[in-house]
Amino acid sequence: MNYIELFGYPLSGKSTLLRNLDETSPFKYNLSKTDRSIYRILSTIWFLLINRDLIQLYLKLPIKKYNFFSSIRKFFSFASNYKEYLKFQASTNKNILDEGLCQGIWGLLTFFDYEDYRKEITILVNLYFETLLINNNFIVVKMNHVNFDEFKRRSLKRPFHHSYIVSKLNRNNEKLDIYNFSYELILNKVMGFNSLINQQELINYIK
Repeated sequence: MNYIELFGYPLSGKSTLLRNLDETSPFKYNLSKTDRSIYRILSTIWFLLINRDLIQLYLKLPIKKYNFFSSIRKFFSFASNYKEYLKFQASTNKNILDEGLCQGIWGLLTFFDYEDYRKEITILVNLYFETLLINNNFIVVKMNHVNFDEFKRRSLKRPFHHSYIVSKLNRNNEKLDIYNFSYELILNKVMGFNSLINQQELINYIK
């Protein structure tokens, strides 16, 4: 097992869970990186030039004129994080990530608007997993469901909001259907290739 990654909706408590885990565990906890340094940008551009499969995947997304530049920014962020995932896959150390490959694929694919999301997202999820999974040697932890009142309370602590949070707070059911559908698709993918555990099983596992 190369690493463990947490998978859940925004405000499901991924980062909080990592911060509260026992520091005596042999696992190293890795919170997602949000820096936009010149070095990180240039190294990601170089990484994309070497790994052109990622660019081909990007071109299969439903990109429109109005979201072209924002889609590039979103994809660039995904590629930058994917570069980190590869390091964890190749590492012999024990790591836990709050933003792993599954979370990255979910965040990227739900960014777009779809004409037929059930068909298109199914194809894209299959494509991304088949292309990007170098090995199956990692465990995914499914985060617990958060009721709406708790969700609203947690949202007040956020200085910025993921579009899922905005959709849920505004009860935008059309967009939430896309989020929920893609989330379940990714969970099904995970169950097909590795161990899917819950939060309590994670705590027992890393002791």
